Amino acid sequence: MYIICYKNSFSFMRQLWLGERAMSAGFLAISLLIPIRLVLNDSGKMAVSIRGRPSRSIRMRGRNDSGEENVPLDLSRDPSDNLREILQNVAKQQGVSNMRKLGHLNNFIKLLCKVGHSEEKLGITHEEIIICLRLALLNEAKEVRAAGLRALRYLIRDSTILQKVLRLQVDYLIARCIDIQQSNEVERTQALRLVRKMITVNALLFPSSVTNSLIAVGNDGLQERDRMVRACIAIICELAVKNPVVVAQRRGLSTILKNVIDCQLSRINEALITTILHLLNHPHTRQYVHSDVELEQILAPYTDFHYRHNADTAEGQLKSVWMIVQYICAVIMYYSVFYGVLY
Repeated sequence: MYIICYKNSFSFMRQLWLGERAMSAGFLAISLLIPIRLVLNDSGKMAVSIRGRPSRSIRMRGRNDSGEENVPLDLSRDPSDNLREILQNVAKQQGVSNMRKLGHLNNFIKLLCKVGHSEEKLGITHEEIIICLRLALLNEAKEVRAAGLRALRYLIRDSTILQKVLRLQVDYLIARCIDIQQSNEVERTQALRLVRKMITVNALLFPSSVTNSLIAVGNDGLQERDRMVRACIAIICELAVKNPVVVAQRRGLSTILKNVIDCQLSRINEALITTILHLLNHPHTRQYVHSDVELEQILAPYTDFHYRHNADTAEGQLKSVWMIVQYICAVIMYYSVFYGVLY
């Protein structure tokens, strides 16, 4: 079951013109990325989308199972007993089918929503839960890995739990899920949702390992025809506003500016430029934008007569690139009234 979401950005643009310039440019970028393809529906079970989506890869085993097994969950039992049974089945390497593990992971979310996140009520520490869920991210079936990512997203509620997740080095497995083969849209969608949850909880704790994967997709996604490239760029923009240090250290601002020229949708271009201008507009974040290197990327096509974006750019495409760059320069000229843009 697929859901195509279209979000209108006119309300965001109206707020921007009215002077609310301190708004998060990352959220503006998220709103402008259309269309976004959502595969999973959190209000229902993950298996609904799994049954309706045939596997494209023969590299991994266990992907052609019919669907999630119906695993009963008795909420009248002690929560610690239910949770212990769920984690034991998730952690078993043999004797439990992948679709049964998927059912247990769905039951974990139901139990978490019913009982809450308190260790006293759960009867098991958060570290033990994370260790068991971490095994799901190493499963050979993409459906189980996606369910594990979804379970982690529901578990991460505050900075304390997020710190425990990072201390157990789960972020490297999340980065692996983002950088996996493009046909695994279910898994990659859940990974990006988890990444956004981490930014929402505490962007200052965001790991550089996941940042590298997002930037890698943002740099090469268009050439590889990756469907997740716009979502990754939007997350980079959001992260650049909330934690510019980690984005600047990994050259994420260059990725944003590179996609300004690559993308031909004016509203997305404006959102990307707004992210950079938001950083330039504040003295404490202006230092992360290198005008002699990064800003020249968008000015080079306008000033260099022999500019060619890449070796594969055809002569017929140069005119459209010039039109985009002229629009970008017009936006920069318009925003030059901001203090610190031209320095």
